[in-house]
Amino acid sequence: MLPDAWTLARGFAICTGRIPNELHGSKAPTRWTCDVHERLLGWFAICTGRIPNELHGSKAPTRWTCDVHERLLGWFAICTGRIPNELHGSKAPTRWTCDVHERLLGWFAICTGRIPNELHGSKAPTRWTCDVHERLLGWFAICTGRIPNELHGSKAPTRWTCDVHERLLGWFAICTGRIPNELHGSKAPTRWTCDVHERLLGWFAICTGRIPNELHGSKAPTRWTCDVHERLLGWFAICTGRIPNELHGSKAPTRWTCDVHERLLGWFAICTGRIPNELHGSKAPTRWTCDVHERLLGWFAICTGRIPNELHGSKAPTRWTCDVHERLLGWFAICTGRIPNELHGSKAPTRWTCDVHERLLGWFAICTGRIPNELHGSKAPTRWTCDVHERLLGWFAICTGRIPNELHGSKAPTRWTCDVHERLLGWFAICTGRIPNELHGSKAPTRWTCEMHERLLGGFAICTGRIPNELHGSKAPTQWTCGVHE
Repeated sequence: MLPDAWTLARGFAICTGRIPNELHGSKAPTRWTCDVHERLLGWFAICTGRIPNELHGSKAPTRWTCDVHERLLGWFAICTGRIPNELHGSKAPTRWTCDVHERLLGWFAICTGRIPNELHGSKAPTRWTCDVHERLLGWFAICTGRIPNELHGSKAPTRWTCDVHERLLGWFAICTGRIPNELHGSKAPTRWTCDVHERLLGWFAICTGRIPNELHGSKAPTRWTCDVHERLLGWFAICTGRIPNELHGSKAPTRWTCDVHERLLGWFAICTGRIPNELHGSKAPTRWTCDVHERLLGWFAICTGRIPNELHGSKAPTRWTCDVHERLLGWFAICTGRIPNELHGSKAPTRWTCDVHERLLGWFAICTGRIPNELHGSKAPTRWTCDVHERLLGWFAICTGRIPNELHGSKAPTRWTCDVHERLLGWFAICTGRIPNELHGSKAPTRWTCEMHERLLGGFAICTGRIPNELHGSKAPTQWTCGVHE
């Protein structure tokens, strides 16, 4: 490996050239087009060539087209070849097309072959098409066969088509059979079609039967079709019935169709009724259709009404349609009104349409106005349209103005259009100008258009010029177009 290979190991997509084989210790020239996510060895999509088999210690040539997410051994999509069976210690050749998410044993989608039953200690051959999310035993979608009942200690054969998310007992979608009632201690047979996310008791979508009311201590039979995310009490979408008002201590019957994400009080989408205003201590009736992400006060999309201004201590009525991500003050998309300037201590009225990701000061997309230059201590007015990801100074896309060169200590004016992801120095896409060569200690002028994700040295997409070979210690000129992620 070359002395500067650590810079490549941080995600650099070497799209054309001899560097890859040199890094692997191979002598054969290679031509690749790659999408890299983490490290060169772990995340590099080795799209064509003999390198993969060499890495695995195999002598057979392989031709792969792959989407890699974590490490080469753990997340590598072994799309065609004998490597998988060799890794499993199996002698039978296998032909797979796979989407792998975590580790080879735990998350590998064993799409065709006898490996699954061998792993389970079963002797019956199985043919599966599966979507695997976590571990083989916990998240493996056992689509056809007797394995599920064997795992449950049941003697009855079962035929299932399932979408599994966490563990077999907790999140397994038991689509047909008597297992569910047996687990609940119920004697009545049940036929369910379910989308399960966490644990059987907490997130299981009990689509038909009396179990839900029994769990709540209610005697009334209920018929529900539900999308459940966390726990039965907290995230259960109680689509029809009196349970919600009973939980809130309300006597009025309610009819809701809801998408619930966290807890009933915090994340519950109270789609129709007086509950929201009662929770806020307001007496006015409200009719909302909402998408809620965290807590009712912090993330609740207050789509229509006077609640927002009341929360801000403002007396003016406001009409908003909002997408909220974290807390009301920090992440709330204040789409129309004077609140933003008031929060900044500014007296000028502002009209903004914004996409906010973290905190109001750090992540707020100040789309129009004088706030940006004021924050930077600059006196010149600026007009920007920005996509901000982390902090204002570190991630702020300074799209037009003199601020960038001032930050770098440069006197030359610069006009940039940038996509910034981490810190200004590390991830800033220096799209046009002499700054890049100055940072590298190079005297040659450079013209680049770049997309950056992590640090300048490690993740910078050096799209055209001599810098790449200089960094690698190579003397040959290179012409690359690259997409770098980490």
